[in-house]
Amino acid sequence: MPLDFREVSPVAPVYRRLSKLPRGPVIEMPFYYRSVDFPQHVKYMLASTAHWMPLVNGYSDYIPQDFREAAFVLDSFPSNDTFAVLQKRRVRYITIHWDMYGPRAEEIRTKLKPFERYLRPLGNDATMNLYEIVGFP
Repeated sequence: MPLDFREVSPVAPVYRRLSKLPRGPVIEMPFYYRSVDFPQHVKYMLASTAHWMPLVNGYSDYIPQDFREAAFVLDSFPSNDTFAVLQKRRVRYITIHWDMYGPRAEEIRTKLKPFERYLRPLGNDATMNLYEIVGFP
């Protein structure tokens, strides 16, 4: 599947906001877990040039085993298991690309409700939200 970089614009307001925040690891959702979808993380890597924060998402020819294991869990975001992975990796910020979830977006919004007390909204635009993690379940 060809990558459409228009889906993740480095000039998005959320990325401009993120660039002005204290440094901390970022994770972008959805987190792709199937090997065939790993190249989708390149979009997030390109967008990271707007904020230069450490990024949990990534892609290269070498994919470490712990990335593969974490990717499977992170695909189930949001859940207690995903927050445990985020805590272990000391993730501070989450971007959620609602448009990239497609028909699953409403399901993810519903699943996110019990976890909202652990997230501080920091910004949004037409397609995505930015949160700071302020606690863990």
